[in-house]
Parts: sequence; structure tokens; C-alpha cells
Amino acid sequence: MTTLTQPLISKRCCTCKQDVPIDQFSRDRSIKDGHARRCRTCTAEFRLGVALKHKYGISEDKFNLMLKEQGGVCAICENTCSINERLSVDHDHKTGKVRGLLCQACNTAIGKFNDDIERIHKAIRYLEATKPTYP
Repeated sequence: MTTLTQPLISKRCCTCKQDVPIDQFSRDRSIKDGHARRCRTCTAEFRLGVALKHKYGISEDKFNLMLKEQGGVCAICENTCSINERLSVDHDHKTGKVRGLLCQACNTAIGKFNDDIERIHKAIRYLEATKPTYP
């Protein structure tokens, strides 16, 4: 006599200890039930912590402290990020030292200027001195 097994609809995450819908777990054939042990949210947070430590030498607690000290906004434009985005860790590429947290746009802009303060000042002077001539 064969027994039918019920399809798995939820699973307890080993990190947050919550019962989470099964579609919130990545597939993992090495696990008996075929799904990862951590839910996707906890996996993303775990990976963030590992990346912060590996790339920038800071813990997730330090990141959160910096975020709190900045009021949860970008250190340049003072905007918040959208729901599915986080502020980027801005660092000096020569020394590796962390400077602050920036939105993607501001972090990219600084990167495009190669962290060259004089180029940034020149861009500011250009913007202040010129007026748009085209409609």
C-alpha cells in the first residue's frame, strides 16, 4: 500500500524560526525536502552581512549604526532608498576606508569622477556658470 504525501506548503526557517510559505525558499537538492534551510529574506540578510565583512571590513551592526547616524538617508542627497534597495557603502578605493552610505545614484556619480575632488569642483563650477540654451 502506497501512502500519498501532502505537498509542502510551508517550512520553518532555521534563522528566523518562522513558518514561511515554501515558495520563499530556494530549491536545494542536497536537502531532503528539496528546499534551502533559510528563507529568501534571511538568506539575503546573511549574504549582506558576509559581503559587508568581506568587502568593507564592517559588520551588519556597524552598517545599521551608520544608517541610524545618517538618519536612514543618503549622506549626499539625503534621499531614502526605495523599498527593495539599500544604501551603498561608499569607500575610498585607495585606502579601503569606509566614508559613509550613499544611494546608488550618488555612489555612481562619485565613482564616475574617480573620487577626484577637483573634477567634482570643476563640474560644480560648470553647472553654476552655464545656463541651458536648448528647450
